[in-house]
Amino acid sequence: MLGTGCCVFSKFPIGETMYFHFSLNGFAHKVWHADWYAGKGVGLCKMVIDGLHINLYSSHIHAEYNRANDEYLSHRIAQCFEMSQFIKQTSGTCDLVILAGDLNMLPSDLGYRVILTNGNLQDCWTDKEKTTSDEAGNTCELPDNSYTSAEDTKVNPLGKRIDYILYRANQGVKVFIKEASVTMGCIPGKHFHYSDHEALEAVLRIEKSSDVVSPLEDDDHLESERNQHLLEAIEFIDIGMEQSKFNGMFFQFGFLLLFILLFLLSQTEAGGDPMIFYILLFVKLGLTLVLAFCFWTGVMVTRTDANNFLGIKLNIANVLKNSKVKIQ
Repeated sequence: MLGTGCCVFSKFPIGETMYFHFSLNGFAHKVWHADWYAGKGVGLCKMVIDGLHINLYSSHIHAEYNRANDEYLSHRIAQCFEMSQFIKQTSGTCDLVILAGDLNMLPSDLGYRVILTNGNLQDCWTDKEKTTSDEAGNTCELPDNSYTSAEDTKVNPLGKRIDYILYRANQGVKVFIKEASVTMGCIPGKHFHYSDHEALEAVLRIEKSSDVVSPLEDDDHLESERNQHLLEAIEFIDIGMEQSKFNGMFFQFGFLLLFILLFLLSQTEAGGDPMIFYILLFVKLGLTLVLAFCFWTGVMVTRTDANNFLGIKLNIANVLKNSKVKIQ
């Protein structure tokens, strides 16, 4: 619940590191989902391997929970844009970019396409020369995974692909994806798996070549595709902004009602009965805690979320303005 759970292990020395915390991380009042308290974001590890400067990024996007009624879709799209911007702004001088993590999105989802096109990234799985595993690349809710429920199997009989290794070769570098596979499975000698997600593995061959330029930087088709995805993203950002404002009004109204109720209870006498006295005391204490939570959520958290949505919308608008794209 506390901490993103993102971690990087490397056989090569890790140089500089930093962590970018996403502006939007779900809802504070959805304590049972815990994404807000985990503080999702993207981490960066800079390494030099055989003279190659490599930026390795690790991330975990907000969980989906309910695809039919995805209340976190705006938050996840905002996270995808922020992550792609962070990668774009911090990777200009390196030779190779690698992003790995649980992105909680299908390849057909808007957030995945925003990451690819705005971050100038490619997918190791789709670019692989061969695989030693399931060709679909599914890593989650696989039917033979011990953590997959019967309900999950009904919805996704073959599982789903939401874990990725993405990459970008910068100028002067060639990258060949020799192999990509789904691995791990059961713990040896046990009847259960390491995780509800299988691991994803990729083998890359990297070559330096002075006559190679990045094929993605000045691609008009890619830019047009990116702009279309960002315009679509703005629509969801607007929805998220309105949702935050509504949540703020809801908790402010709840605060007002609870305040009135607490005031009325404060006028109630126990009549000398110690049992009634302690019951009233605990009720007042509980109401005070809920009152404080409503004030914090309705005044602080939801307003901050609405402002963050607005900030992300303005950032997207700046990207589109540089491409001379007009937005509403």
